[in-house]
Amino acid sequence: MPVILIVLFITSAIPVSLAVLNACLRYKEFGEFDNNHPRIQQLQQKGIGARVLAAQNNSWETLQVFLLVTFIAFASQINLHSLTIVSLVFLFSRIAHAICYITNYCWARSAFYGLGMGCCMYIFYLSVVNY
Repeated sequence: MPVILIVLFITSAIPVSLAVLNACLRYKEFGEFDNNHPRIQQLQQKGIGARVLAAQNNSWETLQVFLLVTFIAFASQINLHSLTIVSLVFLFSRIAHAICYITNYCWARSAFYGLGMGCCMYIFYLSVVNY
């Protein structure tokens, strides 16, 4: 199986993992879960809870881009094994981005976001030139 598909699976687990972490932090901050209005409760989070929620939202957004370029690469019939390094760099950038978001390292977070988007653009570029 091409590594890019494994990276796609792992990348899809990042926002889910952050959701679990956010739920723990929400319970710690408020002492309960507001299942009637969970979004409102999430918006009231402060500090690390708010940063985890933001990292989770960003992870969902970036997952869509990576899913799309992976599909484009597949559809262009590029050798998916040739995308191993760039997909691993993307995975690293997404994990590092989440860590930087949670720990409030804004400049590093932005750099890792740019690196991840650069990887997506590179996969798209290779797919177009290959087609």
